[in-house]
Amino acid sequence: MSADFSCYLVRHTKVGVPPDLCYGQTDVPLADSFNQEKKGVRMGISGTPDVVLSSPLSRCAKLSSYLAEGQKVRYDDRLMELSFGDWEGRRWNELDSKETGTWMQDFVNNKPPGGESFLDLAARIQSFWDDLLKLNRDALIVTHQGVIKALLAHLTGADLEYAIRFKISYGGITHITVSGEMIGIDYINRV
Repeated sequence: MSADFSCYLVRHTKVGVPPDLCYGQTDVPLADSFNQEKKGVRMGISGTPDVVLSSPLSRCAKLSSYLAEGQKVRYDDRLMELSFGDWEGRRWNELDSKETGTWMQDFVNNKPPGGESFLDLAARIQSFWDDLLKLNRDALIVTHQGVIKALLAHLTGADLEYAIRFKISYGGITHITVSGEMIGIDYINRV
């Protein structure tokens, strides 16, 4: 399928939780610096997208509502962060070290108890990307670090195991252009 569009992938801004909290799909608040950070993100985006898509989690929904500037935001569960299942909302040092050790040895295929593997997340983001290609419209997408890493792995052909090394800052922007079969990727980190 030949497509011609561009999209901005935006990671939500900083969250207001302890740094050692496991919060994949847990709905956590944004940091007090949100009002300042959102302006920095806005400065990194040029033009007006045809469609604004977002994870339904509030840390993305709040930013996407601001960036949409009155446009309707379409929420898509496929844009949610990795589910850590039973580990959600707990501190990493409180978790069973044997379970976390097993998971970290092969996070691509292993799942936290009641959660999903990185391979599961990659499958849902590939489904999302396929639908975006069919839509073939300029898009603004507000989502999470894991989702962006999985999509970049898909687009670049990188192994999922390697994708974890991609640096995606809070409020970071990745601009993707699609022209026919060619894909261009530009990283813009403003916040």
